[in-house]
Amino acid sequence: MTIRRHIPHVAKNSEFIFGTSVVEAAIKSHRRKLFRLYVYAGSNRTREAKIRDEHMKKLARKHHPDIEIVDEIDIGQLDSMSDSRPHNGYVLDAEKLHKVPLLTLGKVSEDCTEFGVQIAQHTTNPDIRLRDQSRTIKCRGQKRYPFVLMVDEILDPGNLGAIIRSAYYLGAEAVIISGRNSAPLSAVCLKASAGASEYIPIYEHTNSTTFLNGSKANGWKFYAAVPPVTKGDQKVQSKMARVLSESQVGRALFEGPCCLILGQEGEGLRPWLAKQANYQVGIAKGGDTDPMVDSLNVSVAAAILCNRFLNPTLLPNPQPQSEEKTKKEAKHESGPENKYEPEIGSRHEIKSQPDPNKLF
Repeated sequence: MTIRRHIPHVAKNSEFIFGTSVVEAAIKSHRRKLFRLYVYAGSNRTREAKIRDEHMKKLARKHHPDIEIVDEIDIGQLDSMSDSRPHNGYVLDAEKLHKVPLLTLGKVSEDCTEFGVQIAQHTTNPDIRLRDQSRTIKCRGQKRYPFVLMVDEILDPGNLGAIIRSAYYLGAEAVIISGRNSAPLSAVCLKASAGASEYIPIYEHTNSTTFLNGSKANGWKFYAAVPPVTKGDQKVQSKMARVLSESQVGRALFEGPCCLILGQEGEGLRPWLAKQANYQVGIAKGGDTDPMVDSLNVSVAAAILCNRFLNPTLLPNPQPQSEEKTKKEAKHESGPENKYEPEIGSRHEIKSQPDPNKLF
């Protein structure tokens, strides 16, 4: 039985994060304060590892001149700080990463380069500096509206980290996590994100109804991830929202800002929350699949659906339209101006006020 030693933190609000990717990302992103970098310096370190060690230390000194760097020979100390999980020879004592409390998603700018977020005015976490939080998020994609991923009651930190990794890799603008019954942004979660958690904005909300209604008023459409619909329950689910397959959402981001909602492992998305969505989307099973294998891991489902929204490679690209033609069509199809959905010029290939019946 391995006896773990207690290694004190430099600051009260700090934590140990470990692993090559997440430590390097934390150093580069400037998202939080860094206090001390531990680098394993044992005699069994390979030549390639030593080169990487020097790179990591040089990077830390460049971005954080005040950081303390410790060449640690005792591998047991690093094992204790990482709770005996793989650390690749790097442990970083850093300020904790927090989920910023969010009320609603805001409107998208007219040129579709950014959108607003309404941050909560109060928080019970004294370490979150609400005044320092940005009220806008830059859009990462060109010629499309923004895409946000919302996860509800994901309990496994490994799954949450994998979801954050997929969302960032595929181009999502932000991740929103339910404030209750959700895994924390622990060291395990951060390592599973492979550094993505240091770059993508991460928020939490405590009132789903307020969040959805406020965001809808600002033009956002919500898509609830649900099991594939069979003939027997098609009629029931169609009363909740329009039911789509994952192949039908590729055009959604050319029509307006979208938020995909995924539910917890095992139980899936809570039914009342799925009802609040504008649409429901499921991933169809392959043919001749045994009934015992009836679902995907939530992190895998998140990656598939995010990719369908953000990289619709199976769909033809929208054809450029002249500015005069675009204005005439927009005026004909949209009717009175909708103050919640911005009108975007033809260079973005996006029409204002899309007809829901022509969405896909």
